[in-house]
Amino acid sequence: MITPMTVMLAVTETSQVAAGRRVAAEMARDLGFGEERTGAVAIIATEIATNLIKHAGGGRVQLRPVDSGE
Repeated sequence: MITPMTVMLAVTETSQVAAGRRVAAEMARDLGFGEERTGAVAIIATEIATNLIKHAGGGRVQLRPVDSGE
């Protein structure tokens, strides 16, 4: 499902990892996450993008908010 806050990012080279991290952190801040949670989101986005390049030769990352039910 594509929502207004859904962002699709191509990750085909290492220079795109930082952009993905910035977009994920910005989205987290926009959703009201605190500094610690925003930092965790940034780390997770970095890991995902880096692993895409390392293990799959690149790909796309879809960022979107989901309700965890908490």
